[in-house]
Amino acid sequence: MHNADTDVLAGHTVEAGTDILVCPYLTHRDPELWPGPEHFDPRRFLAPGGRPAHPGAYFPFGIGPRACLGMQFALREATVLLEHLLPYTPAFDSVPEKAEHGITVRPAGPTLATLRPPRT
Repeated sequence: MHNADTDVLAGHTVEAGTDILVCPYLTHRDPELWPGPEHFDPRRFLAPGGRPAHPGAYFPFGIGPRACLGMQFALREATVLLEHLLPYTPAFDSVPEKAEHGITVRPAGPTLATLRPPRT
């Protein structure tokens, strides 16, 4: 039964006061939100329509009033870095077979690459 103390989320009744956790790792790899979610393609953020329009589809720094305070700095820093790197093509010398899951998700081992200069 739905009343003022409950809500429905994705078809599930949720009682008031219930803690709900989201998993950015799974959300950022949801094929319903992201075409080719396992494919590394930083250019998807540059192309119009390259990333989902849904505001909750991408939240590497959290979302809402408790989002990371360093988000704006990190996004600006990443933008400058990508502006310098995107003309180059990485050639990966080794790619780890799996990821390590901790506070962050990272490759389970070194990911060595050589940057190839842009074609002229």
